[in-house]
Amino acid sequence: MSLHEIDLAERISDRIVCVKGDRIAAYGTPEEIFRDETVKALYGIESGSFNALLGSVELSAPAGEIRCFVTGGSGYGIPFYRALQKRGIAFAAGILPENDIDVAVARPLAGKLICSGPYMPVSEAQVAEAKQIIDRVGFVVDTGCPVGEYNRANRELISYARETGKRVLTTLNELSEVE
Repeated sequence: MSLHEIDLAERISDRIVCVKGDRIAAYGTPEEIFRDETVKALYGIESGSFNALLGSVELSAPAGEIRCFVTGGSGYGIPFYRALQKRGIAFAAGILPENDIDVAVARPLAGKLICSGPYMPVSEAQVAEAKQIIDRVGFVVDTGCPVGEYNRANRELISYARETGKRVLTTLNELSEVE
């Protein structure tokens, strides 16, 4: 089968032949082929990275001063991180558990990422660090991630942002208003 969708090829194939131009560039199992360095070489990616966990290519983080802080988690932040990257808006993300799916996309795209340990409460120092970032940015994004015992600090950060007069965005459409 010939595919251009690398995420689909990774999921259904036992062996993969990668063709670049008129030659075979790589051959092997999905585990051998779908590594950052192989995918970058195949597609000529100079900045950015391949995320083997998600089967996606993430571009590089926007350059410049961080302009917003994004609370996320459980995949809720991913569309916002990618939308901010496409608009060239540098952002900070947090406070995310290190094992959260959002970290896989936030790590290459965010200018700053604040993480707590897996299944661990957020520390007061992490909340203080996030509040310092919120004080410096123009707006905050609340991605709508449900709040539970281990991410309740994000509710505190959104409340803090509102109390200090920061604009809090809750939809992707609102991002077009801040460019």
